[in-house]
Amino acid sequence: AMATAPAKSAATPAQRDTPFVTPMAGRQTPGRRASKTRKQEPANVVLIGQPGAGRRTLLRRWQKERKVDDWSVGRSLGLSVKKTRWGGSMFCPFGMDNPKELRQHMKDLCGKVFAIVFVVDSAGSWSTLGSEAVLIEAVLKEQAFKDCHVVVAANKQDFAGALPGHEMRTHLKLDSLGKKVDVIETSGQTGFGTRRLFEHITPPAPLDPRSAVRSAASRNGRRP
Repeated sequence: AMATAPAKSAATPAQRDTPFVTPMAGRQTPGRRASKTRKQEPANVVLIGQPGAGRRTLLRRWQKERKVDDWSVGRSLGLSVKKTRWGGSMFCPFGMDNPKELRQHMKDLCGKVFAIVFVVDSAGSWSTLGSEAVLIEAVLKEQAFKDCHVVVAANKQDFAGALPGHEMRTHLKLDSLGKKVDVIETSGQTGFGTRRLFEHITPPAPLDPRSAVRSAASRNGRRP
């Protein structure tokens, strides 16, 4: 007699409704069926910075203000990932001094990148600023990031000897990159400039077609 295949056990409600958390943006996660109506992929932000530049302090500040989640995932992949209030993710790669490796890492894991933030210690040494300038130039050469917003967070402005934004622009040679790079002075410790930075890297909300219809109807004096 022909052997029959063993019956598959039905998935429990928890297995069906709870997605597996993965930092790889834009990919279907196990446990959920793909929606028939394809939704717009959330835009993500990447925070790049050398150890001691103050990325974790900025993140803690935003956690207190409920701009990003308290928990993070992805450490086994060489980065930490936090969910943002707009639905995208904030990626923080670490332990990567090689610009080429960092670029590839961002391409492979960070999905659709809206903004890249280089967190720089504005009270750091001249050699640190020199290596940051090399890193910024190398990352911006990647074609995949040519449409991204680029921001330098001149962090630790509360430290003695911290360079102001216009001097940071000069020392990092930002005007020679052929791309618009904004410089925002911040202090993760005191909160100075952190709200402005977060608003600057927040993607614009997608237009709701229903609101556009209501707006057009109100202009014409008709009820939608």
